[in-house]
Amino acid sequence: MSEIRGTVPSAAPAPRGLDPSAAPASAPATPAAPAAPPSSTFSAGAAATPAPRPEIPGHAFFPLSDKTVDSVRASGDPRKIAGALHTLFTDRSNLLLGNDGTRVEKTRRLLDGMSPETLESVRAAYVHKYGCDPEINIKSADFGAPIARLGHDTQLELMDALNGPQMKRAAESIASLQAKAQAGTLTADDRKEYFSLLPMMGLWNAPVRSSPTGENLDAMERTLLQRAWGGTGAAGSLDSALQQIESKMPEPDLSQKAPREKSIAVIASSHGAQWQELMDWASEMHDKGYHLQIFTPDGQPVAFQRDSLNVSTRTVNLGYGAPSHLDPHGGTGELAKELLGNAAPSSKFDPKQFGAVYLAGGLGFNEDVAVAESSTRLTANSNIAGMMQRAIGEKLPIVALCHGPTLLAATPITMPDGHTEALNKDVPTASLPPFESYVQFTGRKEAQFTLDVNTHHALAEVGGRTDVLRDIANMGRVVKGHKAGIDIITGPGPQASRNLADPTVEAMQRRWGR
Repeated sequence: MSEIRGTVPSAAPAPRGLDPSAAPASAPATPAAPAAPPSSTFSAGAAATPAPRPEIPGHAFFPLSDKTVDSVRASGDPRKIAGALHTLFTDRSNLLLGNDGTRVEKTRRLLDGMSPETLESVRAAYVHKYGCDPEINIKSADFGAPIARLGHDTQLELMDALNGPQMKRAAESIASLQAKAQAGTLTADDRKEYFSLLPMMGLWNAPVRSSPTGENLDAMERTLLQRAWGGTGAAGSLDSALQQIESKMPEPDLSQKAPREKSIAVIASSHGAQWQELMDWASEMHDKGYHLQIFTPDGQPVAFQRDSLNVSTRTVNLGYGAPSHLDPHGGTGELAKELLGNAAPSSKFDPKQFGAVYLAGGLGFNEDVAVAESSTRLTANSNIAGMMQRAIGEKLPIVALCHGPTLLAATPITMPDGHTEALNKDVPTASLPPFESYVQFTGRKEAQFTLDVNTHHALAEVGGRTDVLRDIANMGRVVKGHKAGIDIITGPGPQASRNLADPTVEAMQRRWGR
């Protein structure tokens, strides 16, 4: 039996980070019977019927005894619980013993009945001791993690044990908003709650593309949210509830909050934005006194790639996970709620209120913003296309990174001699190198992103100037270009997000002279 070693000292709060010592002191001493999750099938207008929790096969010796699990749980110490979880999530004795069912049962035995707040204190202790969120280890995504990954169903049930209470609370909030929508009483506060809640779940939205083999491409977090939804007793499917809520939402508050030279419009995906690419830049711009307004293609809430919401100190320099100073459970999360809570449809964009446009990247950017028809052929969402034309008309500086620059290739501009060409033609840009296949091979790419977009080829095919080797060599670099009176500033990946802040300010000062 492996020993749970060591203790975790109190973490010094990082900028916008979380202090684990603020967590509740103890966890429940006795495992509680879990609420049954729903089936994956819903009928419109009827409440989803909960089904028994799926059982994972494979019951054999596991190097963490029930006695140790019970002792750790009874201690109520988040640091000891984190230590036990690390063994449960990183051990790969299943390769010889076939013990994944036992692994899941022990995880449930350890965590069942804990509140979201208690589980958050455990997560904070885990991050402090091991340098990453526990989800990173469940998915074998840490640097140097075992090549042998746990099976999808095992990962899903471990994620449920860890995040089920959070999903249950979110589902209950959605059910409450649905009831208010049916009564026709949604308010501005309801809008803020809804638009700030869903993004923090991860990829909550239905995938844009379908699998040619009929495979379910839902992200794990969406599956778990649907499971929690079935336990609420509310009518209809999760998706039908979201549609009802959105149909009764009041308009976003788009009154001008600051002069245009201090206001920036942000385009983000409802199908997979990347946390650092949005929030590292946004935190810097907020600290510099700029007002930021998020726009999504069709007015739905932003969705984040779940991995980008997980702190991972050893992989963040590779563009995977979040740096500790951007921990979504700390101050950055509070800023994000403020920004996300007032996200607006891109059709509502008024270019005269803003001094620049920022294109936040992420794999979802090529699902609903600059929509990929192939690995290199892109078409802008119709609302986004209109927004970009209005921005061009005002010669607003455009800042983009990762997949964001691909929108430049899908945006036409009429030149002084009357001919039309892509906005990025003859303009130097940086963008995400062709890493997607590798990310998929290592199990770090969500199944719903079925198309690998080669951003450099997409930009080059319409006459853009790219340099893939320089982007690979320096993922934090900033490239500055100019076209028809418009500053175009780009970076290749999340590592460049913060580096784009000062060039954004400089471009706005050039454009507005103050």
